[in-house]
Amino acid sequence: MKKRKQFSDVVIDAFKAGKYPQGEFTQKELSEIAETYDPENYEAPITIGHVSDYKGQTKIPAFGWISKIQVVGDHLKLFASQFSEELKGWYKEGLYKKVSAAFYQPSDPSNPTPGKWHLHHLAFLGAQPPQVKGLEGIAFSETCIEFAEEPAQVSGTDVSLVEQAGTEDTYANIAESFAMCLAKIEAALKSDSDDETKGQRMYLALSDCYSEISEEIGQHLAFVKKLDSAEDKGEYSEIKGKLVELAQKIFKSKNRKEQEEMDAQKQKEYEDKIAALNAQVKEFAEAKEKADKEKADAEAKAADDKIRAEVKEFCEKEKLNTKKAEDAKVQDVLYAAAKVSPEFYESTKTAILAFAKTEAVPTGISPEFGKDVKPDGRPEVFKNAEKYVADHPKEFAELKSAQEKINRAVSLRAQGKIRF
Repeated sequence: MKKRKQFSDVVIDAFKAGKYPQGEFTQKELSEIAETYDPENYEAPITIGHVSDYKGQTKIPAFGWISKIQVVGDHLKLFASQFSEELKGWYKEGLYKKVSAAFYQPSDPSNPTPGKWHLHHLAFLGAQPPQVKGLEGIAFSETCIEFAEEPAQVSGTDVSLVEQAGTEDTYANIAESFAMCLAKIEAALKSDSDDETKGQRMYLALSDCYSEISEEIGQHLAFVKKLDSAEDKGEYSEIKGKLVELAQKIFKSKNRKEQEEMDAQKQKEYEDKIAALNAQVKEFAEAKEKADKEKADAEAKAADDKIRAEVKEFCEKEKLNTKKAEDAKVQDVLYAAAKVSPEFYESTKTAILAFAKTEAVPTGISPEFGKDVKPDGRPEVFKNAEKYVADHPKEFAELKSAQEKINRAVSLRAQGKIRF
């Protein structure tokens, strides 16, 4: 069996995408930092405060080392090895609660990956606030073990250790998958995207989580199969059934049930947040629709008031404000014509003025608007109106004079209620 590699499963949310004085970090830069990081080439230390705070000193203690980097949503997750128990205690006591990542610039000659950003160190901060806000807390769990591909023979006393290691490794990886999923969902909810895009991103996170967990179970079963192929089958056959049963029942274990309860609670919280956001959006839309309608109604009323004022001014100027003119609803006729179009309004004014002047008025007698006149002296619209009245007598039965009926017909035509 090859030498086993051990690392402390301490996951640190250390950085996220955004614009900073040092430059802009997008998903592309984050992916490059994670993919090119190689602790064999350069292993970034964990320090108390930034390296620059030590002003050139060489005796700077390292409280741990970064073993790998992973991108989760728009965050960088750092996995620490040899994490100091002393620092862990200080963190839990609240002495150093915040972290700040420092990077090599792409142009730095000491950069292990020239042309790209590269992690330099991770600083734990005390009273000094970090530049990057909104990072998650640090996740501590037990030591996990990664096994090489070929299992070796172990004594009977080591069987329980192998089983325990496999179990802890499986649980740790599944817990990490859930943590990544929740981080992606949180990032989607906090984004400025529309609700449909947020939903797609959350469903994608759940799909990725399902795939990762399925793969983890497959790897666990493959590991069991390799144990079974070892030379000393007697000892491993004894634990094979237990390991297979563990893999098959992993989602039914106590830890899984606790995780499901936590996930259900988180899901309920997210659903409540989404429902509240949808309610706010609906309320805003209704308020905007109401405001737009009130504005449109006010503008329409102002336009109508302006037209009526112009019609009234015209009638007063042309002395079309007599009682006969009022009975014939001349102002209503002109208002309706103006609502149709400016051209129709002008032609109607001309027709009414021409009709009003067709009758000679004796000296000393006020002009009477609306007396019957000879058809040959009237505009065409009044001739057609007279014919319409004759063809539809019941519609004008309540009016007394023939001219009132004709004027009513002209008014109805201007309003678009009849055609002739």
